[in-house]
Amino acid sequence: MYTQRNVEFLQIGDTAEKTTANYPDSLNVGEIGVFNAQGVRLTEATAAAAEKFILATKLADGSILRSPDFMSASVKSAKRLVYTASTNQIDCLGFDGTGGAIEVLNDNLYKVHIQVQELLRSNTDGRKWKYGAYQSSPNATQEEIAQGLHKSLVLNFDREPEKFIIFDMLMGAGSDVAIAGTGDVTFTATSTTISAATDIDAVLTVGDYIRVGTTATDPVYKIVSIDATANTAQINVPFQGTTGTVVEAGLTSVPSAALAALAAGVKFTGQELEFKRGKLNYEVARWETQLLDFGTTTYNSVQAATPGSGEINDVSQMEWFLIGNEGEYHREGFSVIDQPRSTVNIAVAGGGYSMIRLTFDGKDVVSFSDNVSPQVMSIAVPATTPNYALDATADDITDVLEVIAFGSANGNLDLG
Repeated sequence: MYTQRNVEFLQIGDTAEKTTANYPDSLNVGEIGVFNAQGVRLTEATAAAAEKFILATKLADGSILRSPDFMSASVKSAKRLVYTASTNQIDCLGFDGTGGAIEVLNDNLYKVHIQVQELLRSNTDGRKWKYGAYQSSPNATQEEIAQGLHKSLVLNFDREPEKFIIFDMLMGAGSDVAIAGTGDVTFTATSTTISAATDIDAVLTVGDYIRVGTTATDPVYKIVSIDATANTAQINVPFQGTTGTVVEAGLTSVPSAALAALAAGVKFTGQELEFKRGKLNYEVARWETQLLDFGTTTYNSVQAATPGSGEINDVSQMEWFLIGNEGEYHREGFSVIDQPRSTVNIAVAGGGYSMIRLTFDGKDVVSFSDNVSPQVMSIAVPATTPNYALDATADDITDVLEVIAFGSANGNLDLG
């Protein structure tokens, strides 16, 4: 049980089979159970008559995390938050794989201003300005402008210690050709060198683009030089993906002769931010973009950034915060000595946690007077719902808590 004094409490479960015996000691490891104040397990039939209830979980070492006694009548509300995965922000400047374009302006300075929202992760006001720029030629094309902006953004953001946005160049796929005879191609993250298993110049020539995929939504890289002896080639910017080998059939080439007629653009994709429990907060990358001197160039917000609900890092952060006032973790001192315990499973079934939150009025007697304050009880259950929290299981914790909160097992807390 983790608690921020008498304000909020947290119980974290794991994958486990439901038991039916009385007393918290009978629980399986990771199981959450609901009991009355005497330790008798509550069921749908007995929950309504229970004046008080507790929640308990058994840890891997056999110890029991037990909540305080809650008055059943003090529960004011109960709701569920089914696990929802976070999403990364995705924006596209110009061509986005299906439509959109960069307006071609000759001898024009294109400038992209990106205001990154760092929130509480920085020692500034929480916002950072980054930029990309490209001066177009007297006979510019979309390919030229997109390639120039892409390179500027990649190199500018490479200065950052953390890669919070990935930039990919996109291009229409109407003129793609297969790279038959090249063999599988190996790409290395942050490297400009690619290598072919068979014959790097079987199809590819300097000035062509290699597409890492076969559709218009897949990124492209320009070939700037070829070493036919070593079967390697240099691309115009460091590879932005993860290191790996792509089979020949999963790649295409965009011939240089076709570039002038193709739409092109730059895709911005937010990345998972570094999280350190108690040090770096759980956040998702967000930014706002300002285009200067782009004419009628399209800018499409493909997907918004959302933190999700019940993400592992979010629950871990909540656990760390709630345990902080209980003296188990000293914010000053040696971290190797004062390590807080954690029951969050980083490989939890389903990828995160569904939550049940009970709010109730807590009472404390201070100087012969009753102090009434709102309190919250949060219960975290693996997203792949174990049967002790599954509505189809007789007397699961959701049904028992529904009886306590609503007077009957009405399905309001059903997690699946």
